[in-house]
Amino acid sequence: VIFGGIVIEIVDYVNQFYLYDAFGIMNILSSDFVGDITYSYSIDITFIASAMMVFLFSFIFRYGEELQKQSDETL
Repeated sequence: VIFGGIVIEIVDYVNQFYLYDAFGIMNILSSDFVGDITYSYSIDITFIASAMMVFLFSFIFRYGEELQKQSDETL
């Protein structure tokens, strides 16, 4: 989940950068009416929260498996 989220963020950044350059936004908007053009990119870090949930569920199920194993051994 973490690796996939990082890859998606990198691909999204590269995609936006090349689209900005490919369409020639500076040439299209270079006139007296446009004062300034800025490019901003925001990182979506919800994949980190998703990864934490997966790790938490993994821990819970691993602990439940251990408890089940101990319960089966005592019988």
